[in-house]
Amino acid sequence: MKDANNNVSYQELQDKHVRITAKLLNEINEKNDEIAKIRDQNISLFDIIAKIKEDVSLETKAYRDQYHEEDVDSRELGILDGRYEMAMQIENLIKNWGDKQ
Repeated sequence: MKDANNNVSYQELQDKHVRITAKLLNEINEKNDEIAKIRDQNISLFDIIAKIKEDVSLETKAYRDQYHEEDVDSRELGILDGRYEMAMQIENLIKNWGDKQ
């Protein structure tokens, strides 16, 4: 309340300060929660990309190891070629994503 000279009491100013501070702290906590969720999502994406890179690497290694085996027939070579081609496309796609960041 204001007194006769239109002044606000010290207690009212303190109460207003407490309310504003509480509101700001609440907003900060909400933003921190949002940031944590985004960080968790990014970590998950990085984990997924790392797993894909690992699988692509294993696929290209299998291609190199098996392509020269004597008991591999033309059908198997076609399958190996297709899998290798797909692995290389995925590898290039991930590389392009990294270049754009």
